[in-house]
Amino acid sequence: MIFKTQTTGNELKLNRPIYPFILLAIVMVVGVIGYSILWHDSSATILDAFYMTFITVATIGYSEVYPLDAAGKIFTMFIALVGIGSLFYILGSLMENLVIVNLFNNRGKKKMKQVLEKISDHIIVVGHGNVGRLTIIQLLKNDQKVVCIDHDFSQKIIDESNPNCFYIEGDATDEAVLELAGIKHADGLIITAADPAVSIFVALTARELNSNIYIVARSSSDKNIAKLIKAGANRTVNPYNAGGQRMANMVLNKNVIDFLETNIGSNVPNLAMETIDLPNNCPLFNKSLHDLDFRKATGVTVLAVLREGDAILNPQPNFKILRGDKLLVFGTLDSLKKLTDWDTSIMFN
Repeated sequence: MIFKTQTTGNELKLNRPIYPFILLAIVMVVGVIGYSILWHDSSATILDAFYMTFITVATIGYSEVYPLDAAGKIFTMFIALVGIGSLFYILGSLMENLVIVNLFNNRGKKKMKQVLEKISDHIIVVGHGNVGRLTIIQLLKNDQKVVCIDHDFSQKIIDESNPNCFYIEGDATDEAVLELAGIKHADGLIITAADPAVSIFVALTARELNSNIYIVARSSSDKNIAKLIKAGANRTVNPYNAGGQRMANMVLNKNVIDFLETNIGSNVPNLAMETIDLPNNCPLFNKSLHDLDFRKATGVTVLAVLREGDAILNPQPNFKILRGDKLLVFGTLDSLKKLTDWDTSIMFN
């Protein structure tokens, strides 16, 4: 479902017709007392007086239980005027509340808000345009949890029933909206907004809320790249340049592109590249790639080692793994799972 935030800061509230309820109760009490007095000489019971009051307020239209004189008729008109007005106001408020609940689904929003408060290790995507939708599709194919933020979901949502994807309708430049999306517990932020001012402001706000989050921002113009980096983006992507490079590579390196798309870019990939974060208690530290022999143990190939922001490509067999290193590996999904399953599948001595 779509969680709609209130940009004005005013929450939708249900009508609570407390005073009409009180007035209706007073009318019923006054009616019972009044009819009991009017019919004192007619041996009327409390039930008779309550029944007369009820059918008057409910506009049922039955005849009087006992005959009424002029004072009784005036009293009945008073009971009808005040009682029916109160009753209709109450019924109108109840119907309005039903419409509000049906339209805004407050219960569903509350449940979704509780889920969003607990979500972590997810990717936030700002923008639900063409670029944003394609980004979400690729993330969901890789079993990533996604929270998408947009001010207007006019385009059809990809899969509203997907348990890994949540949608928030609101202003991504608002800190409250980013916090609702779990910015403090997210792994990454992808800004696909076409407006460079929005992208810069979102990147700046997100970096203030989470200094460790990895931010990728869309930049349709090279002159905005420096501003986005200064605002807090780790990487920028020009979708037009990327599209042009892809089309050129399809012609110049068609065999390579075919291999990558067949084995990596398909819906059910055979091969994948992944960055492995080594835990602090990892048994690989201070050992060389030759001693570890990843290919024999798991079937993966180490393409690079990421150390202190630098990428060491094609490391030699005598290269030693140090604490804080990250491994860029290539292999099948099964081999990658073995590499990350330290306790059961792989134990290096």
